[in-house]
Amino acid sequence: MRLALSSSFLMFAVGVLAASPVELVRLTDLSTAAQQSIRENFVAHNPASAWQAKDIRLAPKQGFVFSVVVAARGDEPTAAEAERIALEFVAHNAAFLGVDAAALPKLTAKYAPSLLQNVVVEARGLSYPGYENFPAFTYDVNVLMQVKGGAVRLLINRSTRLPFNLPELKTTPALTSNDAAIQSQLIGRELKYHDFGGRLRSAGKITAADIQSVKLVIAQEYVDNALVVTLAWRFDVKRSHLPWTLYFSAHDGKLVALRQNFAT
Repeated sequence: MRLALSSSFLMFAVGVLAASPVELVRLTDLSTAAQQSIRENFVAHNPASAWQAKDIRLAPKQGFVFSVVVAARGDEPTAAEAERIALEFVAHNAAFLGVDAAALPKLTAKYAPSLLQNVVVEARGLSYPGYENFPAFTYDVNVLMQVKGGAVRLLINRSTRLPFNLPELKTTPALTSNDAAIQSQLIGRELKYHDFGGRLRSAGKITAADIQSVKLVIAQEYVDNALVVTLAWRFDVKRSHLPWTLYFSAHDGKLVALRQNFAT
């Protein structure tokens, strides 16, 4: 089921972009006070729910509502009713759930009863406004809900959108992927990992022949308990038959993150 949206569903705050683009954003957990304020605002925005701020869990870096888990009481709805209520709820609470106004018409709802939820509202591969030239820089909406007694009683939000007030990022690279500032850190870098027994192993040093692909991307990587978002050159490497991904800043050439793409 899809929702026919009125203009009232599209009116919510999306934050203010920075005056000029920035090279890097580092997202850390919001303060306790900021998180409490969001919980209270969400409860106030849904006065008929009888939820309390203590019932609300947030995604701490994004500030979006992650879950509301309370006793789900009431009559079981029909499939059509459950889907309609779920879509209207997401539209009404879009700013709290990490959903852009432009994405609302793309959402679908499916009645799928299980132990915890009976409706799934979702959309995949949604573009961030202004970053359409980066096809891999997208987010998903995936909200599981329990609709009973004519209202949403429980939700688990697995949407992956970054905060609405994320500063605008620079999208023109200052360095090419072949720049010496990058290549000097890439070629000859030793790749180490721990095997299943916990022993430190070496896959050897990267050579030019190990590079499988190079792409300019907007990277989202966790570094020291922060989510770093920046324009970067992504190098997919296979060394000793083992796959790795390295991200280097497209602005200053520094290593952003190194990812081991195999289990140990």
